[in-house]
Amino acid sequence: MKTSDSTDKIFPAFIKAQAEFSRATKDKSNPFFKSKYADLNGYLDGSLPQLQQNGLAVLQDTSAPEEGNKISVSIRLIHTSGQWIESDKLTMTPTDMKPQTFGSCLTYLRRYNYSSFMSMGAEDDDGNRASKAPKAKPEAPKMPTRASVNAKLLSLKKYEDVSNAKAKFVQRYGIGTLQLSSGKQGNSDETWDQCFQQHIDRASGKGPIDNSSPDELQAEFLGMVGKCEDYETVVLIEKGMNQNKALQTNSNKKVIDTLYLAFPE
Repeated sequence: MKTSDSTDKIFPAFIKAQAEFSRATKDKSNPFFKSKYADLNGYLDGSLPQLQQNGLAVLQDTSAPEEGNKISVSIRLIHTSGQWIESDKLTMTPTDMKPQTFGSCLTYLRRYNYSSFMSMGAEDDDGNRASKAPKAKPEAPKMPTRASVNAKLLSLKKYEDVSNAKAKFVQRYGIGTLQLSSGKQGNSDETWDQCFQQHIDRASGKGPIDNSSPDELQAEFLGMVGKCEDYETVVLIEKGMNQNKALQTNSNKKVIDTLYLAFPE
């Protein structure tokens, strides 16, 4: 740490300001470590007003040392008297010099440097991300709805295609019990295996794939419409409608036309 030749005014002012600092609020989430932390603005909000009331201001200097791809940050606290206190440089090497990585490293350095200099107690939640990107734990695949699976399977005409679709589904999700089947609340007797079997029977010419009531089919149709996000899904929804007479109403056809306008090819 460096100081001006005289510090008789800046030290008392800083001591008074520091006694009035408020704790930074941990209102930011770190998705990699699943934790909360206070960002730089949180520390500034908890200290700048108190510093200014005591004739103090803060300057942060960013530089790139000559010895390779490194970033350095230092901080200088200045007083209206002209006296100052300056920290040593805090240096870090980012994993690469891409703008996003560089910005993450710089933000971390500024926050850590500031909170340490002000003795506000920083929590090092995302420091690892600045110097080394951690491996995020793979999330378990989200189980699709029966309606979405039903729509995709309706587009498959051959027995082999349905069987392959089932094999891929089992590999990705496993075979479990449906919590919601064909719009019936509380029905936990039908399994995914039975759902696929209906389509295997259809593709084999053994019978229809669904014995749901028109109201249940309409509820599934509207549920799929509400979750539609792209052109391919619109095509699947339309195929499902065209293969069930109960869904072939003028209002449903208008819904399909509206979806095509919203999600053009």
